[in-house]
Amino acid sequence: MTRDDVDDGQGKGGEGGSGGGPAIGPACEKKSDCPTNDDEHCTTTCEEVDSEKRCVTVAVDADGDEHGTTECEGAPGDDCDDADAISYPGGPAVTAVGKESCALLVGDVCGERGQTIVWNSEGTPVHAYADRATGTYGSIVAYELDELGLPSGEAIQWAAPSGLPITETAQIYLAPKDAPSAYGLLWASITGNAGYTDLRFSTVSTTANSTLSSVQINEASVVGAYTGLLLSWLGSSWATFSRFEYAGADTSVSAGTALSVSIPDAAEPAIYNARHLNTAVVAGRRMIVGLNENYYNNPYFVPSLVIQLYSSATGASQLGSDVVLIDDAAASRIAPRVTIGTFNGKFLVFYRDDVTSLPLTARVLDTNGNTVGTEQTYDSEVLPLGILDLSDKGGVLIGSRVNGDKSDLVAQIFNAALAFVGEPVLLSDALPAEPAAVSVQGAGLRGSVTYSAAGSRYRLFRLNSCAL
Repeated sequence: MTRDDVDDGQGKGGEGGSGGGPAIGPACEKKSDCPTNDDEHCTTTCEEVDSEKRCVTVAVDADGDEHGTTECEGAPGDDCDDADAISYPGGPAVTAVGKESCALLVGDVCGERGQTIVWNSEGTPVHAYADRATGTYGSIVAYELDELGLPSGEAIQWAAPSGLPITETAQIYLAPKDAPSAYGLLWASITGNAGYTDLRFSTVSTTANSTLSSVQINEASVVGAYTGLLLSWLGSSWATFSRFEYAGADTSVSAGTALSVSIPDAAEPAIYNARHLNTAVVAGRRMIVGLNENYYNNPYFVPSLVIQLYSSATGASQLGSDVVLIDDAAASRIAPRVTIGTFNGKFLVFYRDDVTSLPLTARVLDTNGNTVGTEQTYDSEVLPLGILDLSDKGGVLIGSRVNGDKSDLVAQIFNAALAFVGEPVLLSDALPAEPAAVSVQGAGLRGSVTYSAAGSRYRLFRLNSCAL
């Protein structure tokens, strides 16, 4: 070892250490001449430095990522999390875990299947999917995923009740209640009424097999499918949002009533003639739903509005009629991309429109829909699909990116100032179709994204805490 290999806090060499390099101390003959008060975080040896034996202290690298812990007082390293090999300065902001998985594998291709991932109270992802082949009328099957996104442990089955066969290809949504292992579930069934699809709600436990209860949320009167589902526990009641896509060109958007009230006695769901319900999130007891496209045939809609927010103070009644204008678009803006999520106790909207060259734009809103600060624009090719909230550290924008005639699924970290950190990280490449029906969930520094891209798929990812 030469003096250029050590650090004295003022460049190479000298007494003491900092900046992630070794620190040299007094002269020594053997290791016992070099005591340390922190064997857990520091390693001290007696080594030759410039032809002189000196005490050399280095920070312990417990996770093997070649970056020592910052907790070594004598020679602090630069690793902000020495228990996680993915987290270190200069490392990728996001790391895809394992391989992209198909919710339903048909030969060598992905099939369509209703699926969802929820993170339980222990920070473990639980994957649930609709399986028409189990039970008389089908079941929702759920199991925990391991660190690589593979099934772990025994599966739990929630069987469809008699006469209500599960629609295997319809989107499902699983959401946690306050109590551990207690969840609410949105699922679709086929009725005898010309094969129409109904949306239903059940309460389930992730620790026990059961037969699904059946509370009807919406009854379809035409052929189509429920997508864009959201289910949230508000502390005393459940609330649902759903998008029904007709087999034709029109789309019906509805907000379900609170499930703590008897559904037959509750008000009918509010119906809006809008073409897309992008997503919905809940902050406390206030709900916000994002809609895009131009709107017609409704007194609350103005054709020039592209993104609107609707709020309900409690979620215990029909969707509120408050309208907040986010972007007053020209009539030619016909292909907006938008996603809405939470961000450090507020709401965050990412949107763009390639048709009219509207750049990727971010805007923070309070729970009344008022803009907080100034909006930000980005020179980015990412089309926004979902947001993972990392509280005061920032978040992760999940999006797609054009790749020839295919699409890539990417993750872009942003910090607390909404500035992008690094370049988008590839989660899945060369998908045969643009991702749709996207749901992003997570716990701590781990996340998941479920999506449909010529088949139902999911992917887990890890975050580099040193990049935040």
